[in-house]
This record gives sequence, structure tokens and C-alpha cells, in this order.
Amino acid sequence: MKLAYITLKQIEALHPCEEALREVRRFFGERKRVRVTVRAAVAVAPRFNFHWLAVHTLRGGARAVYTEALEGAWADYNKPIAAAWSEYDKATAAARADRNRSKAAARAVYDKAKAAAWSVFEEAKAAAQATFVEAEAAAWSVFEEAKAAAWSVFEEAKAAAWAREYVNQERQS
Repeated sequence: MKLAYITLKQIEALHPCEEALREVRRFFGERKRVRVTVRAAVAVAPRFNFHWLAVHTLRGGARAVYTEALEGAWADYNKPIAAAWSEYDKATAAARADRNRSKAAARAVYDKAKAAAWSVFEEAKAAAQATFVEAEAAAWSVFEEAKAAAWSVFEEAKAAAWAREYVNQERQS
């Protein structure tokens, strides 16, 4: 049986990310190569991304066998996860229902308070608008009177200026 090895240079040539490369170098230490066995790989599984390594190193039939094994492992992983999720849902269902009822009750109180506050706001806004309209009407009336008086003075000044200049012009001709 032929022994299998992987070298640090082989892994470096695959261009792993910096973090992964640091971890690989730490693992290799002074060694130039390490022997590959199932037992050794399983022992360091949490430290390395073996899927990345498989994608970059396995070819042809080996890659197909790996993919098939991965699918089986994934199915095996999902069985207890699905069961645990189901138990989690059951365990939290009552608490979730209580939380939702509490939130709904709080929202109802909030909505009622908001509606009351909005009503008060609308009343205050209407009263302020009415006061403004009254003040605006009074101010506009005073403005119009002042404008009329100023216009009258302007019209008189125009007439007087014309008359003065016309008379001067006629005297000189």
C-alpha cells in the first residue's frame, strides 16, 4: 500500500487565504510534508477547511466519491438538526405566543394613546391655524391700507414731477 503525503508547497500553490495559510504553516511547523490518513485528517478537522482542500486537490473519480460522501454526511447532519429544530419550536411555541399576545396588547395601548395624542394635536393645530388666519387678515388689511396710502403719495409725486418738468420745458421753448 502506497503512503500518501501532502506538502506545504502543494498547499501554498493552491493560494489559500492568508488566515488558512498561517494555520497550515503553524500545523506543518518544521516539516516539509505530512502523511495523509483518515485518522490524521479527522483529528485536525476543526482546524482546516477540508472542503476547500477537496475542491482544489481531488480530481475525477476521487472528486465524485468525495461529493457522494459529502452528500451522505450532510444528510446525516441534517437529521438531528431537524429533530432539534422541531423540539426547539415546540419548547418555544408557548413563550412565542405569550410574547406575541403581549406585543399585540402593548401595540393596542400605544395605538390608542397615539390616536388620542393625534386628536389633541389636530385640535391644537386647528386652533393655531384659526388664530393665524385672523392675525393674517388683520395684518393684510393694515398692509393694504399702508400700500394704498403709499401708492397715492407715489401717484401724486409722479404727477407733480411731470407737471414741474413739463412747465419748465414749455418755458424754455
